[in-house]
Amino acid sequence: MTSQVISVEALFYEIQSLFEGVGEARLIGIDGFGASGKSILAAGLGTFFDAAVVHTDEFYKSSA
Repeated sequence: MTSQVISVEALFYEIQSLFEGVGEARLIGIDGFGASGKSILAAGLGTFFDAAVVHTDEFYKSSA
């Protein structure tokens, strides 16, 4: 497997191309280790796609 380094903007356009012709609804899931930049990536995608960002923390009910 080879790795390729691309800009974040190029990544966003690549993701956008995956959604061509599939309608308006989009759901992108981001997974990764703690402090790996998931929230920063999600914020950038939210801005790029003019979309809401929902963090999984918002799905869990406090047990307290």
